[in-house]
Amino acid sequence: MIGPALLLALTAAQADARPVVAVFPIQDSTGRLAPNAATQLTDYLGVKITEGGAYLVVPRKDIESAIAAAKADSYQACYDQACQIEIGKELAAQKIVHTQIVQVGDQCAVTTTLYDLRIAATDKATSAKGGCTENDLVASIEAVAKQLSPDAVTATAPPPPPPPTDGPKFGLRLTSDPEGAEVIVDGRFVGKTPARLSVDADRPHRVTIQHDGYVDYSEELTLTRDEQRNVDLRLTRASRAGRDEWFGLSLAGTLTFGGSGGAGVWARIANLHFGDFAWTVVEGYMGFMTGPDYDVYCPTNEFGPRGFCEGSSDFLALFLGTRPGWTFALDEDGEHAIEASLGAGLYALTEGNDESSSFTLSPSIRYLRRGDSAFVYGAGLRMLIPVATPDCDEAGNTVGEYLACEYGNPMTLQLEIPLGWYL
Repeated sequence: MIGPALLLALTAAQADARPVVAVFPIQDSTGRLAPNAATQLTDYLGVKITEGGAYLVVPRKDIESAIAAAKADSYQACYDQACQIEIGKELAAQKIVHTQIVQVGDQCAVTTTLYDLRIAATDKATSAKGGCTENDLVASIEAVAKQLSPDAVTATAPPPPPPPTDGPKFGLRLTSDPEGAEVIVDGRFVGKTPARLSVDADRPHRVTIQHDGYVDYSEELTLTRDEQRNVDLRLTRASRAGRDEWFGLSLAGTLTFGGSGGAGVWARIANLHFGDFAWTVVEGYMGFMTGPDYDVYCPTNEFGPRGFCEGSSDFLALFLGTRPGWTFALDEDGEHAIEASLGAGLYALTEGNDESSSFTLSPSIRYLRRGDSAFVYGAGLRMLIPVATPDCDEAGNTVGEYLACEYGNPMTLQLEIPLGWYL
């Protein structure tokens, strides 16, 4: 049954000849959105289509009632375009809007099809690509709604050039980092960077530079002489979070709870990112430590605890393991971030022929400065916590046993300076 709101829309359509459009629920193929978020985006798409003034939009409640009358199992059951066509005919709409959100790499694309029920053919199809947050999707929804307007100009048909003027012109040279960005002047695509342009003097020009994976740069210029603009493009948050760090080093200062100290280097191989989740596939550590030494061969009057002589000695510390973690962006672009992670692996201390090793957990927290270049740096704290320590109730009289019991697997605190290189 057609509701009162739709009857009013049909009456208005007959009066001003604007087609009635049924905007069906957005299908979230990414699984990222909560059900209420998808509903809100659907309502927002309907509002933006109505704002254009070219269409009358069927109220969402009438669409839900029609689906229920058709005995569909759920609201999601009418995502199929064939179902939407039948419901659109039931509502006496002239057009239907079928919308889907899909994930392409580390970005999300909103695809929209405007289907004309009167001629049984697609009237228009458009898409917009951006980030996957709700704010990014709102921007993509606005873009596709604008393209659905009858007056919208497609990307393959740029607006006509402005009429020539007899006034003076100046040269504008545009470069960008990275190169190959699209240059749009006053709504017209004019080439890619580096570009040399000739523009009218003494009137404003809107210059926009666009590159996949980077935030658009836009500036209004009024040239009074020949000029050059060098633009450093900034990565989008989605692109920044999706980069993989294939090699990294961390300089670490070490202090054990047993009184030893030292320094070393961590090496990271294949630090992969899946959105905010990060996984260092392989990490290793090598460092040198200085701590107490014990010798069974010494004069009796110099014996220390357990009959050994005390001194100091250097030890080699080694670790090999893996590390999953999570990254929390501190700013909109994700340039500054905190990474919390938990490593696990084998940690060993050696002195000559004496060696002690244990399976060890290694929690860490790091601040990372992830710029637009291939270089990342920061600062952090790391712990080395042995899961099992030797049973020393019946320690023997060898140096190796004493080493293992007293300080062979100590809990360790490290201050590190991470350095990394992205692809």
